[in-house]
Amino acid sequence: MVCSLAGVVAGLFGLGGGVVKAPLMLELGVMADVAAATSATMIAFTSAAACCVYVGFGLVPYDYGAVLLGLGLAGSVVGQLATTRIVKALGRRSFIVFLMTLLMALATAAAFNNALGSWADVAAGSMGPWEWGGVCG
Repeated sequence: MVCSLAGVVAGLFGLGGGVVKAPLMLELGVMADVAAATSATMIAFTSAAACCVYVGFGLVPYDYGAVLLGLGLAGSVVGQLATTRIVKALGRRSFIVFLMTLLMALATAAAFNNALGSWADVAAGSMGPWEWGGVCG
């Protein structure tokens, strides 16, 4: 029930359910490996759905998309190998929890920065409180 509510709240703020649910799963006693894998799976589904929407609207530059896909896959492999080595060297899984905490802190900072920017636009009168433009200028 708590994870479902967290997913709804995360979706409302555009964070994705995986970012919010991972710390909740840790608090509920789920092993760090399982929480990280579940979080990554949820983020993968959210990203795939967003990609389908952008492709459907014809907003994907395929040349950039191919480069970013390759970089993302390579970064994932390197990150997984590095994390596995660090966890083995430390003999503890706390490094995964640290990475998840860092990810949550960065997501919170990004959301806060976005809220401040929107508030500044409303305060300056360049945008009303319910007037939202497109993502691209």
